[in-house]
Amino acid sequence: MSINAEISALDFKSLKNKKVAIVHDFTWQNRGGEKVVEVLLEMFPKADFFMMFGDTSVYPQELIKDRKITYSFLNKFPFIKKYYRYTYFLWPTAVETFNLNEYDIVISSSASVSKGVITPASTKHICYMHSPMRYAWDQMWEYFSPQNFNWIKRMIIPLMITFIRVWDYTSTSRIDYLITNSEFIAGRCKKYYRRSPDQVIYPPVYTDDFYISDKTEDYLLSVAPYEQNKGGINLIEYAKKSGSNVKIIGDGSMRKKLQKMAKGYDNIQFLGRVPDKEKYELFAHAKALVHCGVEDFGIQFIEALASGIPILAYGKGGAKEIVSNEKIGYTYENNDYASFQSALDKINKVYSANGFDKKNLQQRARNFSKQNFISRIYRAIKESLNNASNPSNNRK
Repeated sequence: MSINAEISALDFKSLKNKKVAIVHDFTWQNRGGEKVVEVLLEMFPKADFFMMFGDTSVYPQELIKDRKITYSFLNKFPFIKKYYRYTYFLWPTAVETFNLNEYDIVISSSASVSKGVITPASTKHICYMHSPMRYAWDQMWEYFSPQNFNWIKRMIIPLMITFIRVWDYTSTSRIDYLITNSEFIAGRCKKYYRRSPDQVIYPPVYTDDFYISDKTEDYLLSVAPYEQNKGGINLIEYAKKSGSNVKIIGDGSMRKKLQKMAKGYDNIQFLGRVPDKEKYELFAHAKALVHCGVEDFGIQFIEALASGIPILAYGKGGAKEIVSNEKIGYTYENNDYASFQSALDKINKVYSANGFDKKNLQQRARNFSKQNFISRIYRAIKESLNNASNPSNNRK
């Protein structure tokens, strides 16, 4: 069913005359958060779009042209794409400068600060939360490891993070209706915000774009393990020790570092960004998807299942919710080589026997389809509009 048919099938006449704004942190690449925004833009073709800074060319242009797009003052900074990480202490101010007074509904897509926008009392603020700020809470030392900074930065950064953390906690009370992208993120919200989500709605995955192949080749596929939480360093170390063939697609800030680590190891291939057709082919022929980091949800996991291939992942975060049994893949609980190799051995053992049931994997993926996301988001919006309760009622 097309998105237009899906929307038409839903009875949400109450939204027809509502003025909607969609707010996102920032965009440089089309990743999981951007896929959510992409679907929201489809769902609300007349909505205005706000973000701190970024590049809208990563979105389908039919969704962007003729749409009002507003950036914060940070987008005017020279070389913002290269140095945006150095402006993080300005992000709360930047997002608070957005004037949202004319909107009936504001939908924020937040992994950082967009959930802290200021809206009028009459406006319903619905937040789709990908994650509480990773760099402010439990992953602070991954982003701000002392060994990567001189003594001056080591003195300044904790002060800035304390301010960010206080702002992050207090600004969460501005959300009227909170949706998280996984049970894992729901748990983090309870921990750091002392607030339970109103709903957990898994993000949309374009499952129909992927396909099953009868031919399985001897390589593990990895998708963009190039950020601090993606486990790229462990992946390279494990691949070097095991000798497993690994193909890595995508891009990110740590790519050069990982390529340097893998120098001289022909079993590790860096393919960079690839066209969609090639991406689908790489998924379809892989032995398994491998991921050694902690994902908030993990759209790539669902893409793997839609391609009929199993998952080999560190058993934390979203992977724990998706890899529910050994018919889907294997996780390892200790983030060390021995645990990784043990899980890889189990996958190889299945292939040595009857292999994985590709159609069963694909059927599992369809539970996370784009159509399911659309239906659930619309119903959540309707529920939020009918819910006059104070957001503090959701605090536990």
